[in-house]
Amino acid sequence: MNKTVIKIYTSFEEAEREDREYYRSLSPIERLEITENLRQNYYDGNAQGFPRVFEIIKKP
Repeated sequence: MNKTVIKIYTSFEEAEREDREYYRSLSPIERLEITENLRQNYYDGNAQGFPRVFEIIKKP
């Protein structure tokens, strides 16, 4: 069952504070599991790792 919750914040600071509170509420094992999941999604079997985007800006 998908229990998606969408919250609307009035500022970036409020959103950041909520994120910090959420991750503090997790156990260290849960945080490691999230980190490992991210690592597997982006690094395992992908020699390039995270995709890189470069933008060249010419100054007048």
